[in-house]
Amino acid sequence: MHEDNYICPRYEKKLDLIKIQTEHYYHEQKEKMVVITQTMSASIALLMQGRVTIRSGKHTLEAGAGDMLSFPKGVFYRADWEGTPMLEFFSIHYRQPINVSGNILSRIQHIPIKPENAEERFSEIHSLLSDERSENEAARSWRAIGLFCQLYSEILPQLETQNNFCPEVLISAMRYIENNFREDFDIKSLASECLISESRLYYLFRHHLDTTPVQYRTELRVFEASKLLTETKLTIEEISERCGFNSSNYFRTIFHEITGLSPSEYRRRGCIWEI
Repeated sequence: MHEDNYICPRYEKKLDLIKIQTEHYYHEQKEKMVVITQTMSASIALLMQGRVTIRSGKHTLEAGAGDMLSFPKGVFYRADWEGTPMLEFFSIHYRQPINVSGNILSRIQHIPIKPENAEERFSEIHSLLSDERSENEAARSWRAIGLFCQLYSEILPQLETQNNFCPEVLISAMRYIENNFREDFDIKSLASECLISESRLYYLFRHHLDTTPVQYRTELRVFEASKLLTETKLTIEEISERCGFNSSNYFRTIFHEITGLSPSEYRRRGCIWEI
């Protein structure tokens, strides 16, 4: 789908259209692969071969072959992937969490009951969207969207949701941190920027995101460092400075605390997925 929205001529209102992307990962894993990322969209995934341990905030989740998982948008997590020796999974990424009766997805979670013929349905949706033929592209896209909606309608009732949305002031604070995470601003300044008290700011981060403003900034710094480690040849010292750490030794300590690996080890075997 190439259009982000559609203006309904009858009501003259903008309507969101569903946009989905798919991935089929199939590779041999000779050693554990560590991934640090933030979900760029909501997604559902089906693990075909291998195992994964996911850590997000205080939550740890383990999954193996045959398990299905749901990922909300905007969540930081670390995943330790292992093959047996192959690692294979399908994932379907959709543009935004589908809101039902004001509820939103709140965390990464298992899908307890796998829909019937899930493997074939994931595979068919992926095949429809990855077909490189130019003819009937629109028909294939709508066919894939229809199959996804049917699949998701069976999954959604199983998912734990949260019946409140992030307040605008929290969204503003998150955006400020995302735009300035390399800077050493203090929380008092951030609260002042958002026109709320420090205690209220901490409460909002804890209640809605299960983290703190400082930890959120640290996760952004580590995420950025992870990308630089895998995508550039910058030295550890240069990456440390670019990401806002006061010293390379402190950067190594924090990076190891979050990933379980040194920056050098992560560079050797890590990777970044933005989904």
